[in-house]
Amino acid sequence: MGARVRRAALALDFLDPVVRPVAAGDFACWEFTAQSLYVALFGLQPESFTRIVTNVFDTPQGWKLIAYSTAIGFVFAVVALSISVVSFPLLLDRDGGVPMAVQTSVRAVLANPFTMALWGLIVASILSIGFLLLFVGLAVAVPVLAHSSWHLYRKVVEPAAPLTRQAVE
Repeated sequence: MGARVRRAALALDFLDPVVRPVAAGDFACWEFTAQSLYVALFGLQPESFTRIVTNVFDTPQGWKLIAYSTAIGFVFAVVALSISVVSFPLLLDRDGGVPMAVQTSVRAVLANPFTMALWGLIVASILSIGFLLLFVGLAVAVPVLAHSSWHLYRKVVEPAAPLTRQAVE
């Protein structure tokens, strides 16, 4: 078990330079999309926070913004789930690169769309409850989700072939 923990730590160290730019790129893309949608519906930048709230809740364009933002956010969530649902456990379990892990994750989602959609809904619900409990609930929610994600990965992805003595030599 100690070797697996060391390997997991090394995998996370390796992922750090990979995950940061991907997460930053995802956030930048989301921010650009939100800004573009606001400008497309309302024109120029608002002068104040109260003006944003007024625009969003008191105008027909604001309700369009809410609807479009929800749909676009759903697309971002599906993409994030698709590339990560089994890729992180796979990187911890096997030797392989990030592109192979992401490709495997996307294939798993395409092969099991209902199961993965249900899993995404479960994760979102549990995390929402954790946030509603003033973040204290996350102390329970995150470890439970991590353990559950590991079991989902083990059910969805076939186990690696065991190494034979010839393969080791």
